[in-house]
Amino acid sequence: MKTSNRLERIVRWTKTFTDPRLCAAVVDRLTFGGNTIRTETESYRLAQTKTLAVQAAN
Repeated sequence: MKTSNRLERIVRWTKTFTDPRLCAAVVDRLTFGGNTIRTETESYRLAQTKTLAVQAAN
């Protein structure tokens, strides 16, 4: 099972998979038969990353 709170960022995957057809194939296989559950809450990891970035900038 693959889970992610970053499904809205799938469009950015083209930076990793530079061939658009390869990117589409990877996304298709990861999301086929899957369900998206949106909680509309900020992830703990994202909040922690933002906090660390602010601390590093100061």
